[in-house]
Amino acid sequence: MNKFIPCLSDEIFKFIDPNANDMLSNYCNSDFEELIYYIENTYLRFRQHLGFDKDYTFGFEIEFEKYLNLREIINKVDRLWEYKTDCSLKNGGEIVSPKLNDVNSDWKTLKQVCEIISRNARIGKNCGGHIHVGSSVLGENPYNWLNFIILWSAYENVIYRFCYGEYINARRNIQKYAMPMTSDFRFCYSLLMQKDNLNLKKILVYLNTQRNQAVNFKNVKSNDIYNNKIKNTIEFRCFNGTLEPIIWQNNLNFILSFLEYAKSPNFNHEIINQRIKSNLKEKINFSNYDEIFSEEALELCDLIFNNNLDKIYFLRQYFKSFEINRKYNIKTENFVRKKHR
Repeated sequence: MNKFIPCLSDEIFKFIDPNANDMLSNYCNSDFEELIYYIENTYLRFRQHLGFDKDYTFGFEIEFEKYLNLREIINKVDRLWEYKTDCSLKNGGEIVSPKLNDVNSDWKTLKQVCEIISRNARIGKNCGGHIHVGSSVLGENPYNWLNFIILWSAYENVIYRFCYGEYINARRNIQKYAMPMTSDFRFCYSLLMQKDNLNLKKILVYLNTQRNQAVNFKNVKSNDIYNNKIKNTIEFRCFNGTLEPIIWQNNLNFILSFLEYAKSPNFNHEIINQRIKSNLKEKINFSNYDEIFSEEALELCDLIFNNNLDKIYFLRQYFKSFEINRKYNIKTENFVRKKHR
């Protein structure tokens, strides 16, 4: 990742070096309290690129509701991305991107599209924000995929709250359209680890149960994993809808970092298994995913990110000023720069 040069207004980066890789989960109480103070006063900024491999491909599905002028949205977005109808939305639809890469031109287009929609529609209680990532990021090694599902099952409670974006809790019907996967993933993992001659095709038999999961594997082509000319993606469906490009960027940064860690030679099975045992003991399930799990959040960001900038951006969106509210569509205090620099 390119060196990050903080703005003078980013006080947190006087306290912590954005380019270093501190183990935040090891901070003592006083250092942690100071870190939290700075995080709560940090605003996320738009980046020209995130620093990932340019061969990685991804795509966005931006859902919206209660449009004022649908024709204007379609006409202005048509030359950029594609409009599609969606029967699950009230007077709404979705704008679907082509295949994108981590380059400045694609991020600029995202900003344009979000601005067009923002002038003519809004995010309603039913809107999601799906992200597709090219399956080649995990590759053909079956153990990369097993690492992914066990890592997800260990930290799904943290993942969901982060995925709520600028909202304090989940959108309505999230369990219908983006079903939590912790129990299923653990079950699949235990079965698959007992099998001989494991390959990706065998894994997908267990994972391709249905589309409306938090993670949808139905688009993965096991025999053509590196072919980016066809739709060959892992779809992440648990994100709340948003028209804020900084949050789209932060969401993708999390997902790609998560996937890269799943194929890392430093994948830490010991910590992850301990976390799973702890979650089972505490009986953590979807009913308390909107609560704050500081220890787990710090642990996850230390595992998947290799620099303090990404860790701070993840934690700012996760903590959301430490608010908890079980009503739908309640926004947290703003944590992004409105002037994208």
